[in-house]
Amino acid sequence: MNSKSFREKIGLPQRFLARWLGISRELLAQNEIGNRDISYESRRTFYQLEEILEKLPKEDPILSKPYTDEKLVRKLNFKIEILRSQIQGDEYKIRVMKSEMAKQMKALLFCQTLIQKSFFTDILSIKLLELFQHKTQFNWEKAGPRELKKLEFYQKQKKEECAFLEDWVKGFE
Repeated sequence: MNSKSFREKIGLPQRFLARWLGISRELLAQNEIGNRDISYESRRTFYQLEEILEKLPKEDPILSKPYTDEKLVRKLNFKIEILRSQIQGDEYKIRVMKSEMAKQMKALLFCQTLIQKSFFTDILSIKLLELFQHKTQFNWEKAGPRELKKLEFYQKQKKEECAFLEDWVKGFE
């Protein structure tokens, strides 16, 4: 079983073939260098995939068939799905970031209030309060409004690109 040459013929990533064979990518890698063997079921599936590949026409598909709109639509739909997934991820990040920012703001106000009221009198408590305030201020600057705006900007770009691609795909229907 030469899965590496099989993968190279079609540019198939190791993780995809491993998934199709029902094994880990690490086991497939070990199998490809001859250190481990794979199960009978996985070998049988591989040979079926190899047989399907071998039955494909031998001529160059790029030269033998013109590029069709069908292929373009598939690619565009795939890109749209990726963008939608990224947009959802960004929405989650934005929610988390806003929640963290609210906590940080509350912590900064808490620290300022304690300092204004001279709540602590012992030096250790005052130093711990200042340390907490500096740490919170640092986190606020690192992941505060500027980072939120940047993330929202990128998300807006992705939404616009997704809408553009969706309109383009509709033109093929």
